[in-house]
Amino acid sequence: MHARQVIARGLLPALCLVGLTAAAEESRWEVGVRTGISSVGGKPANDIQGSGLTGKYRLGEGSYLGLSIERLKFDFERPWKIVGVEQNRAVTAAAIDATVTSTVFAAFYERVYGTPTTRWNRYWNVGLGFASPDAGSVTGPAVGGGSFNIVTDAGNEVIPSVGGGVRYYFTRDLAVDLGVSASRHFADWKVTDRVSGRTGTIDDYTRIGIHLGLTYRF
Repeated sequence: MHARQVIARGLLPALCLVGLTAAAEESRWEVGVRTGISSVGGKPANDIQGSGLTGKYRLGEGSYLGLSIERLKFDFERPWKIVGVEQNRAVTAAAIDATVTSTVFAAFYERVYGTPTTRWNRYWNVGLGFASPDAGSVTGPAVGGGSFNIVTDAGNEVIPSVGGGVRYYFTRDLAVDLGVSASRHFADWKVTDRVSGRTGTIDDYTRIGIHLGLTYRF
């Protein structure tokens, strides 16, 4: 075998590896979908279901700037209690809750540990989001006779957050994402019973969550 053939055969795998690494490093964008569940501790909700989309741009080695949109849905637990009214369980046994939907728009910075060619990557992120929750009205029988009609003006929320997790890459570009997060909702919900005129408020609350998602970089 000629020396040049030996050199060529030896260099070819190395060149392929360098080419794949360079291609991976050229990936600037990443998009993802995720779904998860959060806990608030009962006020205003027990658990919150959410799903969303993310998009990120690589600023440099391991540094990303991103945007996300997340749709939340949950039950506002026993809103009548907030205004000092009691539901008459003798008439309606099941607790009457209000349904709330909320869309959170956020910007975040993410730091990733790992290389574009490794299977496992770790990450953490910090973000700032905004939302305007929409709470439905509820009516029901009140203790002592009559009824209640509860309406909620949830206003706007400012939501700083921190999170972290791991990603496993099935291929060079496609990964499964498992993460945890903590979000502080700076809120000022105004709750009113139209029948009695009584009012109450929901202040700031913290949401602790876990999510599972898929990401793709290109």
